[in-house]
Amino acid sequence: MDIEVYSCVVGPLETNCYLLYNTVTSETVIIDPGEEDYKISEVIVKKGLKPVAIFITHGHFDHIGAANALRRKYDIKIYAPLDDKMYLENPSFNMSVDFYGTGTVVNADEWLEDGQVVSIAGIDIECISTPGHTKGGMCFLVKEAHILFAGDTLFRESHGRVDFVGGSMSQIKHSIVDKLFMLPDNTIVFPGHGPDTDIGYEKKYNYLINY
Repeated sequence: MDIEVYSCVVGPLETNCYLLYNTVTSETVIIDPGEEDYKISEVIVKKGLKPVAIFITHGHFDHIGAANALRRKYDIKIYAPLDDKMYLENPSFNMSVDFYGTGTVVNADEWLEDGQVVSIAGIDIECISTPGHTKGGMCFLVKEAHILFAGDTLFRESHGRVDFVGGSMSQIKHSIVDKLFMLPDNTIVFPGHGPDTDIGYEKKYNYLINY
């Protein structure tokens, strides 16, 4: 398999920014650049990577904070879920005003929809709509590598908060149990915060099973 993932923890909320890259071409997709664009760029230089796109799982400030800077630096496009457009473009919804006192706005170049497959960097990325944490949160599946980028939908033994604008406990349970748990058990889950996990483990130990 010519695909690897590097994790870079950024920002005050310790968001996991991921570099998904083709080991043959070094072409790289940056996933959820939440903050500290310089830190992400340092890793890119150190590993000799070539960014070709930015993918965003949802529109909260701690997942989009460095997106504009990295888009300018590498002259690449931002891909984001269409149903989260109001978060990316509204500082009140993405909570950047509340946290920083100044607003963050990200206008995506390409809007993604459920079931869409984007082929980039020699990698097929399938978009899975997983509302619950936000109205239009999305997970990205690389089926051939058994990899899922879950954003703030699924965490190890837990899930993202549902008490923000657009959050819903019933929706996030449906997204996880009825969608993500249908994936193969050996699917590695890279969450927006915290340690990696896998679908098989979560089907046994995630508290939503008995909720």
